[in-house]
Amino acid sequence: MTAAARLRALVCALIAAAALALAASPAYAGDWTVAEITGPPGTRWIQPTAVNINGVVVGRAYFPGRGDMTPFRWENGTMVELATTEGIAYDVNDSGVIVGRLGDNGAVWTGSPPALGLTARNIAGRYGSAAHGINARGTIAGSAGDAGNIPPPWNNGRSTYDNRFPALTTGGGWSRLPMPDVITDRGATIIGGDAMKVNDNGLILIGGMNMSGRPRLSSGGVAGPIFDMVAGNQGFNNSGQIAGRTLFSSPTTDPFSARVWDGTQYVDVGAGQPRSRANAINDNGWIVGRAGTEDYQAEYRQLGNAWLWRLDEAPVPLAQLGPAGWSYANATDVNNDGVIVGVGQHGGVEMGFMMTPAAIAHRLSGTVWDANGGPVAGAQLRIVGAAGQEITPAVTTGADGRYSTTLLRGDYLVTVLPAGRYVPDAGAGCALLGATCGLGLSRNRVVDFYAIPSIPPPPLPPGRDSGRSGSADRTGPAIRGPKAGTTVALSRRGAVGIGLGPFAEPVSGTVVLREAAARRGRARRRALAAAKQPAPLGRASFKARASRRVVVTIRLSRAAKRRVKQRRRLAAVVVVTARDAAGNATTKSFSVTLKG
Repeated sequence: MTAAARLRALVCALIAAAALALAASPAYAGDWTVAEITGPPGTRWIQPTAVNINGVVVGRAYFPGRGDMTPFRWENGTMVELATTEGIAYDVNDSGVIVGRLGDNGAVWTGSPPALGLTARNIAGRYGSAAHGINARGTIAGSAGDAGNIPPPWNNGRSTYDNRFPALTTGGGWSRLPMPDVITDRGATIIGGDAMKVNDNGLILIGGMNMSGRPRLSSGGVAGPIFDMVAGNQGFNNSGQIAGRTLFSSPTTDPFSARVWDGTQYVDVGAGQPRSRANAINDNGWIVGRAGTEDYQAEYRQLGNAWLWRLDEAPVPLAQLGPAGWSYANATDVNNDGVIVGVGQHGGVEMGFMMTPAAIAHRLSGTVWDANGGPVAGAQLRIVGAAGQEITPAVTTGADGRYSTTLLRGDYLVTVLPAGRYVPDAGAGCALLGATCGLGLSRNRVVDFYAIPSIPPPPLPPGRDSGRSGSADRTGPAIRGPKAGTTVALSRRGAVGIGLGPFAEPVSGTVVLREAAARRGRARRRALAAAKQPAPLGRASFKARASRRVVVTIRLSRAAKRRVKQRRRLAAVVVVTARDAAGNATTKSFSVTLKG
């Protein structure tokens, strides 16, 4: 993990603002609803290409009076023609930015109807360009053209080449990717190709000529392996999984079938459906495509049939999921809610379709870390749904400390066992109840958990602690905190800032808020009870500052603020672990008293 990731993952433990009020999650039902994707009267050959999480669909169609297919945007039953020039909208991100091609220019549309703005993307003197994919950050993957033969060193002395090169853009022009060689599905080596997709982690999927070449991945300008498959137009997700089809030597004697690279191996999900291919894969591993047709057979001819594949599950034709009266020729994309778009017929009339599952599932994943910043293998997670039911079978971390499960949309309580030993990442958006993460699963979520370092012994008496509070396991860098007995004042918003440092890389941190123990009487008994069951007194965050300093900010809950107004003392115990460049670690604890 990088320093920035470690810093974001510094956690606050054993504190909460209120009890969680969780709404009921929907029960699973096997039925799906289907909506028609149609345009103005007379619109034909509607081809959806992508759908985002908000149900915005893009693609191309023949609009009335047009001699060429033009790009469209569809939402909630309304189709808007994006341009009157021949072209296609290839992709749309969750912010609604649309990318594609108009004539020989890559195109980008922003905004929403009727205020859609268009930006053309090209390079002067080049043959043409196209924008094939866009990630959540707005990075666009595509291709730009060369006017003639590719010059050295790009051609590597070869005579076979593509007149396009893979490129990325976030501004007005393209940046050429240093990946000239792509192997086509027929075995030839070409120069150039297309950047088909870029995921939210910056990993780029490169394809060959006309998107039919064997894919390879690129990260940071470094080319990855070439895969034994052909990728689908939307066949790349944020986990780096690739969906497409197998290679073939002859479509008659060696028919292709849908194939997925799951990150470690090939899975032939369409082995039972000859002439099948996967067009898209979402972050939950749902894969859609079609079977029964050759590559060259157009989807709007209503040939073939659409399929849904899920890893480790039997394939399902969409005709078994949707209502009567529909047929489905091709499924072109699936979003992270499981919403599928494609081409079909309703009542014998060809049109696009949007198929939505009754129950929507999302992926919950993350890593469990020990107090020294290492992964914890075999850690068990308890996941409880809104109705109090515990999710089974239990989720357990692998050798790398990672866990992953798919859950229906809803609200959950997630705890790493033994309860109280691990706390969730403060930056994961959890509502904290003790060491439990309460979250509404309305999208894929990543929640890391961290072991709470053991609290070191109390500070030495004044004069024997070198001017520092708490104690330290000193094998690594120095950590300087407030002196013993320091009292800090709350701001008007009930916040305090505590400076730590300087040190190299903070790897873990914990803040525990308790009512400070009194010497005798009822207050002492109350404080001891609070120490056994920590009260929901506030939350803490850690933020990097200049000169390798970290500021710990503590924001008190209303209950804690009332205690301060009543002149009842609160103590904050802070534990921080840091490493130097050699990996040597220091764990330091100190405490401060809060006052109003």
